Amino acid sequence: MREILFRGKSTETNQWIYGGFHIWEKRQTCFGDDKLKDDEISYVITVNSFADWNMPRTMQAVEVIADTVGQYTGLADVNGQKIFEGDIVKSQNYRFVVRFGKCGSNKFVNYNNGYIGFYLEPDGKTNAHGLRNDICYFGNLSVIGNIYDNPELLEE
Repeated sequence: MREILFRGKSTETNQWIYGGFHIWEKRQTCFGDDKLKDDEISYVITVNSFADWNMPRTMQAVEVIADTVGQYTGLADVNGQKIFEGDIVKSQNYRFVVRFGKCGSNKFVNYNNGYIGFYLEPDGKTNAHGLRNDICYFGNLSVIGNIYDNPELLEE
């Protein structure tokens, strides 16, 4: 079974938080045109809090920046580092951004029989025309950054 794990950058500390993902609606909507405003929705990563002396652990919810949330692909790079959606990976002379969504079956990294899944998107500088660009094929990927902390890697 694939490990389900998310990451996102904390709105307070700008540090990466790893755990479960939840969209928290701060109130319930009523009938009619009542819609939640942006400030009434929080995106949180839930993590286990510290517990000692066999006491039950509590869950801690850390609010994260919505655009930075990405899911773990279930795969690791050549150094054992987990590969997440939004990571920039390199194989030989090629660079790709790990994405999630619907694409051609030749780009799938993982699961769902060719409809929706993780895939590699050429970084814009990589000439990958006609290249079979899935993680299973390359096998020797290394994470060199991500699109949030290292956008300059896509411009090189």
